[in-house]
Amino acid sequence: MGFKINESYEKKKQEEYELQYVIHQEKKIHVDDFDKHSISPELYKELQMNSYARDKIFSKLDTETLIQVTEHYQSFCGAPRKPTVTYDETLIHVIIPELMERIRGLS
Repeated sequence: MGFKINESYEKKKQEEYELQYVIHQEKKIHVDDFDKHSISPELYKELQMNSYARDKIFSKLDTETLIQVTEHYQSFCGAPRKPTVTYDETLIHVIIPELMERIRGLS
């Protein structure tokens, strides 16, 4: 007898998958329909999306867009204590800025 996934779990995962869409020019597009690293800053600004799509879309952003979105999200994070004392603070306020500088240097 093999392992069987609960049907309600499968149904929930399918429902979540179906919610991973954006709206562009009044048309629904599933996030998986975009190529990896294909969404430019201009296109990203035109997209409307729910949280399910937002969680999935980051791998579809080109480098410039990913940098812009990261900086935007980071601007809403609380100020760090000095020195940073949690993993979250260190990641948000120390490591991510360092990574961003390195990524910019590669472009």
